[in-house]
Amino acid sequence: SASSFYGYRLQPLLLAAIDALQTHIRSGLPFRVEERLAELDQFRTELQNGSVPPQRGVNRLWAFYEDEFRLSRDNSLQSQTIALGNERVLADVAKLGSMLLYFRTRDGRVGQAVRNGEQWTFAATDNPASIQQITALFDALGKQIRQGWFELPIAQTGAR
Repeated sequence: SASSFYGYRLQPLLLAAIDALQTHIRSGLPFRVEERLAELDQFRTELQNGSVPPQRGVNRLWAFYEDEFRLSRDNSLQSQTIALGNERVLADVAKLGSMLLYFRTRDGRVGQAVRNGEQWTFAATDNPASIQQITALFDALGKQIRQGWFELPIAQTGAR
């Protein structure tokens, strides 16, 4: 039938678009990367095993792209596990669009995501002014204040 023919032709395009979106996620801020990639891997599996027909897959893929676009422009306060030094710790993260990502651990360390080449690391700061600025950001976001003037320490993040 025509729909299976077009589905057959759509699947490689969808898989290529999934690859492109995964590359984008890997190169961007280290915000819930594993979770976002896992959702796309699950979607890829469903396309490949036929549980999601390619025609429906187009809509799902569009929703993934819309989610990524939304993430690129919102400011939010969330929790995620981060690698800090040689340990993995649960931290609150303040994500400012697709440009900056700050963290605050349960034991009071604060800092930001910093790009070194193709690798992202979470770097804690011991600068008192930076600590105060980052803490003020977390306090504001915790009070649902999403807009305003914030002085923030900015490392060379290399966000793209």
